[in-house]
Amino acid sequence: MDSFQLFNSIKETVLNIDKDLKLTNNTGIYFAPELYISFCIGKDILKKQQDIFNVPNVEWLREINLGNGGPTDVIFKVGDKYSIIELKIRDNVHSYKADVEKLKRLKLNAEKFFCVLVDSFTNTNDNRLRELENCFGNTISNVGYFAFPTWNNLYKKQIFCILNLYLIV
Repeated sequence: MDSFQLFNSIKETVLNIDKDLKLTNNTGIYFAPELYISFCIGKDILKKQQDIFNVPNVEWLREINLGNGGPTDVIFKVGDKYSIIELKIRDNVHSYKADVEKLKRLKLNAEKFFCVLVDSFTNTNDNRLRELENCFGNTISNVGYFAFPTWNNLYKKQIFCILNLYLIV
Protein backbone atom coordinates (compact mmCIF):
# COMPACT_ATOMS: atom_id res chain seq x y z
CA MET A 1 0.00 0.00 0.00
CA ASP A 2 1.15 3.52 -0.79
CA SER A 3 0.51 5.47 2.44
CA PHE A 4 1.39 8.76 0.75
CA GLN A 5 -1.33 8.19 -1.89
CA LEU A 6 -3.74 7.15 0.88
CA PHE A 7 -3.12 10.38 2.79
CA ASN A 8 -3.48 12.50 -0.35
CA SER A 9 -6.79 10.82 -1.18
CA ILE A 10 -8.13 11.49 2.33
CA LYS A 11 -6.90 15.11 2.21
CA GLU A 12 -8.54 15.69 -1.19
CA THR A 13 -11.82 14.17 0.02
CA VAL A 14 -11.90 16.27 3.20
CA LEU A 15 -11.13 19.46 1.26
CA ASN A 16 -13.88 18.68 -1.28
CA ILE A 17 -16.45 18.11 1.48
CA ASP A 18 -15.37 21.36 3.15
CA LYS A 19 -15.60 23.30 -0.12
CA ASP A 20 -19.00 21.83 -0.94
CA LEU A 21 -20.39 22.70 2.49
CA LYS A 22 -19.02 26.26 2.29
CA LEU A 23 -20.85 26.71 -1.03
CA THR A 24 -24.02 24.93 0.09
CA ASN A 25 -24.72 26.37 3.53
CA ASN A 26 -21.73 28.54 4.46
CA THR A 27 -20.35 26.00 6.96
CA GLY A 28 -17.40 23.63 6.68
CA ILE A 29 -16.17 20.09 7.21
CA TYR A 30 -17.46 19.94 10.81
CA PHE A 31 -21.06 20.31 9.64
CA ALA A 32 -20.81 16.82 8.13
CA PRO A 33 -21.37 13.78 10.36
CA GLU A 34 -18.44 11.45 10.94
CA LEU A 35 -20.18 8.56 9.16
CA TYR A 36 -20.68 10.67 6.02
CA ILE A 37 -17.03 11.72 5.99
CA SER A 38 -15.96 8.08 6.48
CA PHE A 39 -18.19 6.99 3.62
CA CYS A 40 -16.81 9.66 1.28
CA ILE A 41 -13.23 8.77 2.23
CA GLY A 42 -13.91 5.07 1.52
CA LYS A 43 -15.61 5.80 -1.80
CA ASP A 44 -12.76 8.03 -2.99
CA ILE A 45 -10.10 5.54 -1.90
CA LEU A 46 -11.89 2.80 -3.84
CA LYS A 47 -11.90 5.01 -6.94
CA LYS A 48 -8.10 5.31 -6.61
CA GLN A 49 -7.47 1.70 -5.59
CA GLN A 50 -4.88 1.08 -8.31
CA ASP A 51 -2.74 4.04 -7.14
CA ILE A 52 -3.16 3.30 -3.44
CA PHE A 53 -3.15 -0.51 -3.30
CA ASN A 54 -1.38 -1.26 -6.60
CA VAL A 55 -4.16 -3.71 -7.54
CA PRO A 56 -7.50 -3.28 -9.32
CA ASN A 57 -9.65 -5.65 -7.24
CA VAL A 58 -9.98 -4.23 -3.73
CA GLU A 59 -13.01 -5.12 -1.63
CA TRP A 60 -14.49 -2.19 0.34
CA LEU A 61 -16.14 -3.07 3.64
CA ARG A 62 -17.68 -0.46 5.90
CA GLU A 63 -19.01 -0.34 9.42
CA ILE A 64 -17.92 -3.93 10.10
CA ASN A 65 -17.47 -5.10 13.67
CA LEU A 66 -14.09 -6.86 13.83
CA GLY A 67 -14.54 -7.85 17.46
CA ASN A 68 -12.28 -5.16 18.89
CA GLY A 69 -14.80 -2.74 20.38
CA GLY A 70 -17.48 -1.81 17.87
CA PRO A 71 -17.75 -1.17 14.15
CA THR A 72 -14.69 -0.06 12.22
CA ASP A 73 -15.22 2.95 9.93
CA VAL A 74 -13.42 2.02 6.70
CA ILE A 75 -11.98 -1.38 5.76
CA PHE A 76 -10.42 -2.57 2.52
CA LYS A 77 -9.56 -6.19 1.84
CA VAL A 78 -6.88 -7.13 -0.67
CA GLY A 79 -6.47 -10.89 -0.77
CA ASP A 80 -5.95 -11.98 2.84
CA LYS A 81 -4.73 -8.57 4.05
CA TYR A 82 -6.80 -5.69 5.38
CA SER A 83 -6.29 -1.93 5.43
CA ILE A 84 -8.29 -0.38 8.24
CA ILE A 85 -9.04 3.27 8.97
CA GLU A 86 -10.65 4.63 12.12
CA LEU A 87 -11.84 8.23 11.76
CA LYS A 88 -12.49 10.67 14.57
CA ILE A 89 -13.61 14.27 14.17
CA ARG A 90 -13.47 17.15 16.68
CA ASP A 91 -13.31 15.22 19.91
CA ASN A 92 -11.19 14.94 23.03
CA VAL A 93 -7.90 13.14 23.50
CA HIS A 94 -9.59 10.32 25.45
CA SER A 95 -11.68 9.44 22.37
CA TYR A 96 -8.57 9.54 20.19
CA LYS A 97 -6.73 7.23 22.58
CA ALA A 98 -9.71 4.84 22.67
CA ASP A 99 -9.66 4.53 18.86
CA VAL A 100 -5.91 3.88 18.81
CA GLU A 101 -6.37 1.20 21.50
CA LYS A 102 -9.22 -0.28 19.45
CA LEU A 103 -6.89 -0.57 16.46
CA LYS A 104 -4.08 -2.04 18.56
CA ARG A 105 -6.42 -4.85 19.73
CA LEU A 106 -6.97 -6.08 16.18
CA LYS A 107 -5.42 -9.48 15.52
CA LEU A 108 -5.94 -9.41 11.74
CA ASN A 109 -3.27 -9.30 9.06
CA ALA A 110 -3.79 -5.56 8.59
CA GLU A 111 -2.35 -2.12 8.10
CA LYS A 112 -4.12 0.01 10.67
CA PHE A 113 -4.61 3.78 10.40
CA PHE A 114 -6.07 6.38 12.72
CA CYS A 115 -7.33 9.48 10.92
CA VAL A 116 -8.27 12.52 12.96
CA LEU A 117 -9.81 15.88 12.02
CA VAL A 118 -9.05 18.14 14.98
CA ASP A 119 -10.81 21.49 15.41
CA SER A 120 -8.25 24.07 16.52
CA PHE A 121 -7.90 27.84 16.81
CA THR A 122 -4.39 27.60 15.30
CA ASN A 123 -3.00 25.80 12.29
CA THR A 124 -0.33 23.99 14.30
CA ASN A 125 -0.70 20.53 15.79
CA ASP A 126 -3.01 20.68 18.76
CA ASN A 127 -2.12 19.67 22.33
CA ARG A 128 -4.54 16.75 22.02
CA LEU A 129 -2.40 15.32 19.23
CA ARG A 130 0.84 15.93 21.10
CA GLU A 131 -0.61 14.06 24.09
CA LEU A 132 -1.73 11.23 21.81
CA GLU A 133 1.74 10.99 20.25
CA ASN A 134 3.44 11.11 23.67
CA CYS A 135 1.12 8.45 25.07
CA PHE A 136 1.71 5.94 22.28
CA GLY A 137 5.34 6.77 21.49
CA ASN A 138 6.66 4.19 19.03
CA THR A 139 3.23 2.59 18.54
CA ILE A 140 2.02 5.29 16.14
CA SER A 141 3.76 6.91 13.22
CA ASN A 142 2.53 10.08 11.51
CA VAL A 143 1.90 9.45 7.81
CA GLY A 144 0.64 12.93 7.00
CA TYR A 145 -0.36 16.29 8.43
CA PHE A 146 -2.38 19.06 6.78
CA ALA A 147 -4.16 22.10 8.25
CA PHE A 148 -6.67 24.36 6.54
CA PRO A 149 -9.06 27.13 7.62
CA THR A 150 -12.72 26.19 8.00
CA TRP A 151 -15.80 26.88 10.11
CA ASN A 152 -17.39 25.01 12.95
CA ASN A 153 -21.00 25.67 13.94
CA LEU A 154 -19.91 25.60 17.60
CA TYR A 155 -17.71 28.72 17.28
CA LYS A 156 -18.36 32.21 15.94
CA LYS A 157 -14.90 32.71 14.47
CA GLN A 158 -12.92 30.83 11.88
CA ILE A 159 -11.00 27.80 13.06
CA PHE A 160 -8.64 25.29 11.48
CA CYS A 161 -9.13 21.67 10.63
CA ILE A 162 -5.98 19.72 11.40
CA LEU A 163 -5.91 16.45 9.48
CA ASN A 164 -3.49 13.83 10.73
CA LEU A 165 -3.15 10.27 9.53
CA TYR A 166 -1.30 7.85 11.79
CA LEU A 167 -0.09 4.35 11.05
CA ILE A 168 -0.50 2.05 14.05
CA VAL A 169 2.63 -0.09 14.22
